[in-house]
Amino acid sequence: MICNKIRDVDQSGNVLGARVWFFCPGCEEAHAVRVMSTGGGSVWEWNGSEEAPTFSPSLLCTGVGRCHSFIKDGKIQFLNDCSHALAGKTVPLPELPDWLKR
Repeated sequence: MICNKIRDVDQSGNVLGARVWFFCPGCEEAHAVRVMSTGGGSVWEWNGSEEAPTFSPSLLCTGVGRCHSFIKDGKIQFLNDCSHALAGKTVPLPELPDWLKR
């Protein structure tokens, strides 16, 4: 499994949205993409595949560094403005670590 959809729920069990998690080989950490929201906010298109995901539009993750990418058919294309060593490269998404599988 390359990615995992996890629902966001409140304390009563009401579904508030959903995120798809994947492990980023550039940042060496997990990133989440919001694919459903009942309360508004941005959501990304997702093809529904956990083995060869495609998201649209591009993903921009900031925090310790900058990670800007396109994910298509299970491959992650890192844009040149990334702050890690995989900037400008396209690589397959790795399998999820066990702690991200549920």
